[in-house]
Amino acid sequence: MRLRSAALLVAALTSLPLALTAPTAQAAPAAAPYDFNGDGRKDLAIGAPGATVAGKAKAGAVSVVYGSTSGPKTSTRTLLTQDTAGMPGAAEADDAFGSALASADLNTDGYADLLIGTPGEDGSDTNDGTVTIVWGSTTGLSGARSLFSFFSSDYDRYGKSLAAGDFDNDGVTDVAVGSSGPTVLSLVSGPITKTGAHNGGSG
Repeated sequence: MRLRSAALLVAALTSLPLALTAPTAQAAPAAAPYDFNGDGRKDLAIGAPGATVAGKAKAGAVSVVYGSTSGPKTSTRTLLTQDTAGMPGAAEADDAFGSALASADLNTDGYADLLIGTPGEDGSDTNDGTVTIVWGSTTGLSGARSLFSFFSSDYDRYGKSLAAGDFDNDGVTDVAVGSSGPTVLSLVSGPITKTGAHNGGSG
């Protein structure tokens, strides 16, 4: 009886069509702020806006120390300036690169990115200011682009303060940028990607 039942079960199973469903691709979970290499440990970024770079006083720099199981690992220290390869712009006196810092996984690739304010950068006028995004990756911070700027004629010192968060409750990280002048706060709407166009903003 047992043999007959087993034979019937095998026959029933082999008569059914076999279909395998591939697992649905999932986006990488967003990294926690300041986890630039996605290893689950927060890293340390320290702004030094008064630093001299290549003889240029107060050009500014940012020092990054990656985390480890025993805390910040000083042997992995990296120095970022506007003269670092791949960084937009160039180090100039009084740029004050590193005056403000913020971090979020802006492009949700599983690596936190670093926002760096440079309020002394000259643009359309003196001290127009700029913000640089340095992208996280499996090897840490690498590659950069400038954050969108919508109201350059209406402010100075764009990037003197920074914050990242979902300010409009749409599930996407945005960036708030402080400045001086008629416009004191600008909101750059996410998502913010390495090569994509901006998604609007307000001030």
